[in-house]
Amino acid sequence: MITFRKATVSDIDAIADIYDEIHTEIELGKANTGWIRGVYPTRKTAEASVMLGDMFVMEIGGKIIAAARINKQQVDVYADVNWKYKAEDENVMVIHTLVVTPAEKGKGYGTKFVDFYERFAKEN
Repeated sequence: MITFRKATVSDIDAIADIYDEIHTEIELGKANTGWIRGVYPTRKTAEASVMLGDMFVMEIGGKIIAAARINKQQVDVYADVNWKYKAEDENVMVIHTLVVTPAEKGKGYGTKFVDFYERFAKEN
């Protein structure tokens, strides 16, 4: 069963492990995100997001397989886009740094996380 929930301090290791796995994929030429190990995302990225209360995780059978930040903070390039639908900043919800462990790639978990994000955004 898939569960989505806010991340807790005890989830930081698992989230940081996924970041490391993705950095390894990048270094092996199996992924291309533009991220740099030790720069972004890092364990400190996960720690800060958990402390702010905007990190969410996806679990299957008690194992975290995906994570992302969800909040109302637009990065500058998002705010400058000519969106099809105009919205005030307080009416915008943004998903940041969505990660799925590479061991589970290709199973639609990223899409399921985005579906969760869209429901969460509409409700909040």
